Amino acid sequence: MEKYISLLRGINLGSHHKINMVDLKNLLADNGLQHVRTYIQSGNLVYATKKETISKLNEKIHSLIKDKYNFDVPVFTLTLAQLKEIKAANPFSNDSEKNPAYLHVTFLSDAPLLENIEKLNTLDFMPDEWAIEDHAMYLYCPNGYGNTKLSAAFLERKLKISTTTRNWKTTNELIRLAEQ
Repeated sequence: MEKYISLLRGINLGSHHKINMVDLKNLLADNGLQHVRTYIQSGNLVYATKKETISKLNEKIHSLIKDKYNFDVPVFTLTLAQLKEIKAANPFSNDSEKNPAYLHVTFLSDAPLLENIEKLNTLDFMPDEWAIEDHAMYLYCPNGYGNTKLSAAFLERKLKISTTTRNWKTTNELIRLAEQ
């Protein structure tokens, strides 16, 4: 069995795309995923299943949600090993001058085109800082994520790919849960 983490974008935000986590956990378990666990209400899933391609897992979870709740939810799935690599590659996490409470990871559906990254480089986001590694964008937002220009919607428009963001605490907790 392989351990996976799936992140759902845009659920349980205000009155949009409401999904009860217990219902979702049961839906996934009833459809072949094992040891399904959720973390907070924003669509963080940890589970085990036979080794599968990421695209097939994304499609399966997306289809199950679409069929039951009648709305589209972007799904970002990683193996435990991939999430650990993303954590290890964070250029801000070992900087003692950076408060971990202001660290975030924006998960990217694809590696962005260099030309789109270069356009982002021309913009000023101070005091926020960012860095991109493959399928992850690392954010340091000292005034809080709610005050940054680097929101998921903004990044999707600029990078021309789908994104979802998690804070550093959630990222670490998902690893802890998957390792149990």
